[in-house]
Amino acid sequence: MCDCIKILEEKLHERCLETSFKKPFESVEIEQAFVMTGNVMTTKTYSRAIITLTGQKKKIDSNIMHSHCPFCGEKIADPETA
Repeated sequence: MCDCIKILEEKLHERCLETSFKKPFESVEIEQAFVMTGNVMTTKTYSRAIITLTGQKKKIDSNIMHSHCPFCGEKIADPETA
């Protein structure tokens, strides 16, 4: 798997150090999900989808798991075939 998430977190960290916040900057991380396939646990990135239905106040929160890196397009290895 690629190192895009790690590289992006490092770049965000550097940028946050240069940005002035109301309180001291501590850390930044990109959320990922742990996925169990059989007996193997892997890490995947995901996008959050918020679904709004007509006439319903409560919104539905859903996650869309990426099969490819959203930054470089590299296929995320399937743990069962890796």
